[in-house]
Amino acid sequence: MAYNPIGNQSTASITHAHTARTSLFAALFFMALLLAGIGTIPVLAETNDKPVETALLQVEAIEPVFVERGQTNYLVTLRVIVTNNGETGDVRIEVIGKDEEGYILQNVRFSGTIREGETRAMTEQFQVLGQTYERIADWEVNR
Repeated sequence: MAYNPIGNQSTASITHAHTARTSLFAALFFMALLLAGIGTIPVLAETNDKPVETALLQVEAIEPVFVERGQTNYLVTLRVIVTNNGETGDVRIEVIGKDEEGYILQNVRFSGTIREGETRAMTEQFQVLGQTYERIADWEVNR
């Protein structure tokens, strides 16, 4: 039996605490990167349950901010930075991960409220087979 310096806590609760702390540090690091500024890419998305013009919502970045690699599955936290140039509303954006040949390997849906003129980071967490994730060459907005 392995030595447990935290007393009677289970290994699962120790692992959970470590994962939460690591996720917090990763989020803080990438929020600092957000302040550095990023280029703009127009996107198709929906606000207020209606399609909006491409120019009204812009995704400025799509990036994995944290990847916890397990033996077969990965837990991935993906972030998009979105600017709403239209009216305030609920925003939904679908992002796809493609391999080098252009085949879609992963779909991730983001949703939230973004006020008019506001830029906001939105994150989603998902599990994926490690071998699938390693084949993803590019993330883009599903058009």
